[in-house]
Amino acid sequence: MPAPTEQAELAGWVQTLAPTFGQPAFVPHLTIQGDLSTPLEKLEAQAQALAASCPVQRWPVQGVESTAHFFRCLYLRFEATPAFAALQQGAQAISGTAQGLSPYPHLSLAYGQMQPGQPALAKAVQTHFAGRSLVFDRISICLSSKDIPITDWTCLRDYPLAPVPA
Repeated sequence: MPAPTEQAELAGWVQTLAPTFGQPAFVPHLTIQGDLSTPLEKLEAQAQALAASCPVQRWPVQGVESTAHFFRCLYLRFEATPAFAALQQGAQAISGTAQGLSPYPHLSLAYGQMQPGQPALAKAVQTHFAGRSLVFDRISICLSSKDIPITDWTCLRDYPLAPVPA
């Protein structure tokens, strides 16, 4: 999850863009692995250990992209990093499956389908985030999936990432 300052700014973007795409706003996040059926009790202890094994991350925004995929309609793209790969390997070890692993590090700003004027929106987002880095400081376990209405998504637990080594 983005650090609180970034979280507030990103939430503002999501809330501003949601009506344009005809979808509800959601909590901005970077998915490591989603749509799991792993019991919460198993996830809790292991997610805490996974978070403790990874320092707080600062990732440069590589660009703004869009696809026809509902959950990647308009998003910030980040370069694949060894830390992201390690988090995905850890998540896969916890879940026992590669299902739901994010194809690449990204943070969606809008869900839905492409809209007229989207290139202009993407350009505005690109201009705002050009040269920026975002800080990610925790792992969250969230109740969310493609089968749960977005308005019912909720974060259940947060686990802080390890402090950055001095």
